[in-house]
Amino acid sequence: MITLNLASRQYWQSFYQHDLQTWIFWAKTAAAALIGLWLAYRFQLDSPSTVVITVFIVMQSRNGMVLAKSFYRAIGTIAGSMVALLLVATFPDERLGFLAGLALWVGFCTAGARYFRNFQAYAFVLAGYTAALVGLPAALDPEHAFYIGVARLSDVMLGIIVASVMSAIVFPQPLEDLLQQTAQARLLHFLRNTLRVLQGGVPRADWIALHLEAIQEILQLDSYRSGALFESGRGRRKNMRVRQMIADMMFASGSLHLLNSHIRRLQRDTLAPVRLKTENLIDSVRLDFQEIQQQIRNGGIIAAENHLQRLQNRTGQQLDELRVSLLDDLNADQRLALDSLIMLLTRFLAELRRYMVSYGQLIYPEAIMAAPPYRWRLPGYKRNIGTPLLTVRLPK
Repeated sequence: MITLNLASRQYWQSFYQHDLQTWIFWAKTAAAALIGLWLAYRFQLDSPSTVVITVFIVMQSRNGMVLAKSFYRAIGTIAGSMVALLLVATFPDERLGFLAGLALWVGFCTAGARYFRNFQAYAFVLAGYTAALVGLPAALDPEHAFYIGVARLSDVMLGIIVASVMSAIVFPQPLEDLLQQTAQARLLHFLRNTLRVLQGGVPRADWIALHLEAIQEILQLDSYRSGALFESGRGRRKNMRVRQMIADMMFASGSLHLLNSHIRRLQRDTLAPVRLKTENLIDSVRLDFQEIQQQIRNGGIIAAENHLQRLQNRTGQQLDELRVSLLDDLNADQRLALDSLIMLLTRFLAELRRYMVSYGQLIYPEAIMAAPPYRWRLPGYKRNIGTPLLTVRLPK
């Protein structure tokens, strides 16, 4: 009996954690489709099926994504209908002119769909095929062209309104939490890749796979950002922070790629003295990154950023001392390899800290403040290279 109760409790816990949200989404979608169908018959619209199809297309698991897709679907439908009516009015009896204009519009929308991403591209797709859906029947019956366009627009707009209202008032699922979870997962994956680089470098084939994974996560993060714009004022305020975080992440990724290539280059026999003399320092940095990774996994972004700042300062001093002590023992190629390692590692730590602070601004926006630029140099060089950074202010 006790075993049965335990199994039942585990089942319902698993259902609540994993399956409940899916069932709620299915129920909301079915209810929205039925309500839209009833309203379409109630208002005697020409195509109730278009209302139902619009509901199924627009409904998403998160409220912000529903509003974003609804907005761009409405924009695309309105633009396509207006262009179709304009073409019919311009070429009422000229089939070649009408088809040429329609082809140019579809080509323009195709180019826009290729250029933009996410729901912006979806709006261009809608504008293209809506012009064809409205324009071709209207060209065959110009006297009723306006009513054909209004009927299409009414069907789509009713489906959009029903889906948006249902998503917003019935068990709404905010997009902000998913955005923060995705941002944390991307940062943890970035630190995982950093640990692999510091363990001797990542082979080219594996690096390509990691690069593709990072691109997919960045595109997903950008999609959530564009959806959060429509969800709330807080989502709109976080828009620039997410954009800045993505930009900082791209800079840090480029530095990590260069650092990985150089660490693999140090595996050559001719550069063995540099590799052996810097092993202990790189291992120490790797251990610090393991602690930083664990702090972020536990939600301690402020402690992690402070840890990274201390690591950045300590590593800069150690690299300076190491270069001074080894300068006379290395040949020209080895000194160049050592200077390159110092520059790349210092640059990577600076840009990673900037990325981590941008992530901290997203999570704790009021605990972040600007700080003076961090400057570093190679011993013997007079020029300082400044990298503007941010620092963290502990909340009261």
